[in-house]
Amino acid sequence: MGPENPQEPGSKLDRPPVCVYDLFFDLPHPTATEKTRIIDPPVTLSPILSEEMYKPDNISRLARFAFPEYDEVAQLQQLASEQEGLLTSRGRTFGANLSKYDIYSIDFVVHHHTFSLLLPDGRTRVHGHVRRYLPQHSDSAGRTDVGRRRPRAMIILTRAIGGERFYTSLLKTVESLMIKARAGDSGSLTQSRDPVRNFLHAVFNNHANIVTQYAEMRRYGLTLNFTQTPKGLVERESKCDIAKLVMEQNEDIFRITVDKLEFGPGGGMKGRNFELEDDRLQFYLPYSLQPGFECIRQDSIPEDNYSPITPLLRFIGPSNFLRVLSALLCERRIILISNSITRLSMCVKAASSALAQGLLMWEHALIPVVPPHLIPSLSANVPYLVGVLTPFVKRLRELEGLNDVLCVDVDKNELKTFNMPNPRNIVPDLLKKVNRKSDQSVPSAETLANDLDEIFQADQKLWFSSEGNEKVKESGVKASDMSDTQRSDKSIGEASSKSGKKKTIIDRILKKPEQHIMSLAEKRQYATSVDAAAYFGKMIRSNFQKEMPESNNDEETEFSAPKYSKPSQGTDSDSLEACAVAENEGGEEDVRAALTCFFLHMYGDMGMYLSETNGTFWLDRRKFLLRKKQEGEKENSPMFLVLRKFSSSRMFSDFVNQRISDMISITTRERISIMPHHIPLFDICCKYLQIHRLEFTLLNVRKIVANTVISCTRHLAVERSVTLRNSAIALTSDAPFEGNVGSSLTQLIESCRECNTNLSVVMSVIWHRLND
Repeated sequence: MGPENPQEPGSKLDRPPVCVYDLFFDLPHPTATEKTRIIDPPVTLSPILSEEMYKPDNISRLARFAFPEYDEVAQLQQLASEQEGLLTSRGRTFGANLSKYDIYSIDFVVHHHTFSLLLPDGRTRVHGHVRRYLPQHSDSAGRTDVGRRRPRAMIILTRAIGGERFYTSLLKTVESLMIKARAGDSGSLTQSRDPVRNFLHAVFNNHANIVTQYAEMRRYGLTLNFTQTPKGLVERESKCDIAKLVMEQNEDIFRITVDKLEFGPGGGMKGRNFELEDDRLQFYLPYSLQPGFECIRQDSIPEDNYSPITPLLRFIGPSNFLRVLSALLCERRIILISNSITRLSMCVKAASSALAQGLLMWEHALIPVVPPHLIPSLSANVPYLVGVLTPFVKRLRELEGLNDVLCVDVDKNELKTFNMPNPRNIVPDLLKKVNRKSDQSVPSAETLANDLDEIFQADQKLWFSSEGNEKVKESGVKASDMSDTQRSDKSIGEASSKSGKKKTIIDRILKKPEQHIMSLAEKRQYATSVDAAAYFGKMIRSNFQKEMPESNNDEETEFSAPKYSKPSQGTDSDSLEACAVAENEGGEEDVRAALTCFFLHMYGDMGMYLSETNGTFWLDRRKFLLRKKQEGEKENSPMFLVLRKFSSSRMFSDFVNQRISDMISITTRERISIMPHHIPLFDICCKYLQIHRLEFTLLNVRKIVANTVISCTRHLAVERSVTLRNSAIALTSDAPFEGNVGSSLTQLIESCRECNTNLSVVMSVIWHRLND
């Protein structure tokens, strides 16, 4: 069993169906002597996974990934120098049987992280979701706040991709059940002999029932591909309106509901025979577990396609984000460094997810948090994307053969190279500006950086209350000047149609001239706007108004890189941040849209890189680079250096082969069975441009992406999340609330039954208010 190896594609028929979880582990600390607890699902769908993971050697490997800060070598050296059991809370005393790994609850920090393993069959890939917790004290049953104890780790192993928030919520609920059971609290599950097993089985069976229900619908020709007109709409309505209404009418098929979890029968009162109707918890299924997702070819979707990207953008800012993207496209060795296990895992996954927005799969080693015993393997002469904890960075300098490495400290927002002789050529800076007399267009990398900077600044001000917004307005925004000639050539106005000026691009896209799009200063952050797509459209307009430098010659001249916003320094990596509780869904949607624009323009049409011989299509790398030259990319420009390396990469080859396969092998029946919100944004926009025979210019690409973002059914979840956050911010603000407080509070509480989405959003606001 090897960690984080690329999975070879297999046919859909060879793979067992995906379930909520395949195994659950409750592991002790590697230095502890307690037993490991394993909970099987009601039905074993992957026998090879169960057989493999029950082996003692593999259980110890799981413990290493669950506790990546544990250094076995250092521990053995310590045991050799002193006797075990001499440490107590007051100093050194005989017989305490404590070690440095035993901590007080006040010093304990909850960690969530993920890892992946490839089983010996070479096809089955399992993902582990980890949550640490402190068990009860051995001398104080039912107490979790006294004494020093060694943490344990709960691990859910699953073959489903993504779903980090979903599994984090499940593990939180499991820990709550364990605490309630120890305290003797009432509840349908906590009163049972094994509440954790019963809860996991209930979630498993509920998901299985949903999948079976949808399979029955498909048997009778009823699908949620939104081709049928639902009740309440006439056939002349647009397909987007139909899709959104169908999604709203059938959202229960995407939720898992567990009843009588809090109070149980009788509302927790002995002798009562009534039940509380509202005693239930809900979990919104991630895409990979939703019914109908199996209709998509699993080998065509990158594993981290649905992982959040904004965590990496928050910690390193737009400029360094693009430098990391350049290293990824060039398939370099990349090491992310942090003192926080959770932060490290999120950022490594975010880097992989950034590639996935262009349907690129990182084909090399990917380890979110490298355990100490695997650090020597980093000297291998292969690309990798890994995370290393700060205490182990000094070991990297001792490795022989470690070279051409880009190190990114996400705590300090520092980029350093390690034994890299020519960083400018090995990891080109995509923001290096050049003057070109023959090309007056805005480079796609600069456009992406501008988009990310706007999104980043909006995310930084996400938690401003209404009284703080006035300061934001006074501070102004980044100027976007443009010459009169450029305004005329691009036909882009600066204000909405109500002001009597020219229409904006987003106005023409949405075909609603009467709609007022507020200025960027007025809608600087999502806390005051639920229309994320209108915000993204505003960015499209403003970024095309950037004034390009003029030159009298055709030679390239290097300028200083643009100064984009930087994250605040000195952040406590172990502190609980509001952004770690719930993602900024609006910002996440915009980051994905901006990256999709970048990749669509970078690839161009399939004719850019495909050639045909005797009816067979094949990747023509020479043609791809030649076409890029014809579009104005010069051979010594940073973007062309990246494209030259990228064109010979395995990522690009697999991407092209998958596009050829989709074009030839997917039948019409398979296409109509796929739900629109399961299709990647890149695929939707690419097919639209191809069907309508539009050129893949940056302007066309951004128009289509902006239109698709606001029309896609995924946008419903974004609107719901932003609206819920706005309501929570307004209800907890010092400013007077406009509306019925009781009614709004009731609706907010009711929505919080959905744990992994709505409850997380509301709790993020509460944590922010507590930090204030």
